[in-house]
Amino acid sequence: MTHNTIDRVFSVLIDADRETVWRAITDSAIVTQWFYENTIRSSWTFGSSIQYLGDDGEVDIDGTILEISAPHRLDMTFNAVWGNYREPDAGGHVVWELNEENGATSVILTHYDLIEGSETEQEVTPGWPYLLSELKKTVEGL
Repeated sequence: MTHNTIDRVFSVLIDADRETVWRAITDSAIVTQWFYENTIRSSWTFGSSIQYLGDDGEVDIDGTILEISAPHRLDMTFNAVWGNYREPDAGGHVVWELNEENGATSVILTHYDLIEGSETEQEVTPGWPYLLSELKKTVEGL
């Protein structure tokens, strides 16, 4: 069966330097403050796994790092495995791009290759804007 795939692009401007924003995206102690109380686990090297773990310790998102260039870019596969209600579908991959703009950091998050109408697409389309807003509040409150 062939599925249509779509890409979603989200962005936010955060009043902080790029290194601070990068740390908020990769440091588990900070991630838990803005990413649905998840912790994050990775060795932060090309080809390594990256997992977001729920407060129950179970993996909610499982992926592999496809490219990493701190503090500029993180490209990772994205396989959502939260909840038992989900049907399996391809989660695509997520690219975080951080660019400095007049002392602030522009965060552009692109979620590529989502299967149109899939549960993952329906969850992340409103989920990413919420999370980027929470990231902004967290970082600007540090």
